[in-house]
Amino acid sequence: MKPAHLSKRLETILKYVDCRVLADIGTDHGYIPAAACGLGRARFVIACDLSPGSLKKAGEYIRERRLSDRIETRLGYGFDPIAPGEADMAVISGMGGALIRDIIQKSPDTVKNLTRLILGPQRDLPALRQRLNEMGIIIKDEEMILDKKRFYNILICEPGTPEPMTPEGRMFGQALINKSDPVLRLFLLKLLERNARILEHTETLKEETRLAAMALAQKGWF
Repeated sequence: MKPAHLSKRLETILKYVDCRVLADIGTDHGYIPAAACGLGRARFVIACDLSPGSLKKAGEYIRERRLSDRIETRLGYGFDPIAPGEADMAVISGMGGALIRDIIQKSPDTVKNLTRLILGPQRDLPALRQRLNEMGIIIKDEEMILDKKRFYNILICEPGTPEPMTPEGRMFGQALINKSDPVLRLFLLKLLERNARILEHTETLKEETRLAAMALAQKGWF
């Protein structure tokens, strides 16, 4: 049974979960582990968090859902509490892209043993996309959703040999551009509108604005 607390962002993440053992890094309240088990998306979940308080709340929620036999909570930073090969899929969401990048870089042996890595960065996406590319992690797909007037990106990653990144792909997500994602179109149009107001007071054309205009033109979205 799906938890009532599940947001559109978390529902999107769960669509891509299908595994034996899921690692939820930065589990917070434990909603993803409970939903993954309840929906049959994972047989077992290791829920990790650096905060003892968050892990306590997650444990209480898991017990309320009567899932203690299928979800184990572990205290620690990133993948530190998980041995290489122990999980076959992982979710890292609800934090900045720079932090997600650091977590992945710190545990390359664990990450390379995953069949899929689902990421939900809230900022610093270009730097994260670039680092994933450098580490040999392919962004197989990307979704952009609009939830309560906020845009969120979900990156579905797998090990492999990435292709070189284009500047606009690094900035906005090549998978989104390739499939002419309608939410990306809305995001880019709003970005241009916002930046146009800023540019009224400056002579410098921001790289973000130039690439947004380029992506819109390439897709014929104007």
